[in-house]
Amino acid sequence: SERNGSGDGQGISGAPCAKSSGIESGLRANAIAVYRAVCANYPQVSSYGGYRPGGGLHSQGRAVDIMISGPTGWNIAHWLRANAARFGIQEIIYQQKIWTTQRAGEGWRPMSDRGGTTANHFDHVHVGVH
Repeated sequence: SERNGSGDGQGISGAPCAKSSGIESGLRANAIAVYRAVCANYPQVSSYGGYRPGGGLHSQGRAVDIMISGPTGWNIAHWLRANAARFGIQEIIYQQKIWTTQRAGEGWRPMSDRGGTTANHFDHVHVGVH
């Protein structure tokens, strides 16, 4: 039963998630909160990405990748956008579109082609936090 993400505070969970063992290692508190809440609200997501070396928000423990595609990815992206302040979200990327708190009034903006399904975020929702 997928929650609609109405932003009413329902379904926000801080409970640990058993989906991706060890994913929380290296993540900061806001990234852990995003991971746990998505895990609780969207049980159909079976895989996540978190800390990794190489620069950017992932290497700072400030990003989570939610491995999903299609309409469910948009449901998650919109739910996270509606709850951005609660989770300290600074950016969400999905299907070659980006939303940032800094330019929130512009909505979802197109991104340049990075050359592939994963690089263009068609197989996962990327969430960056403060």
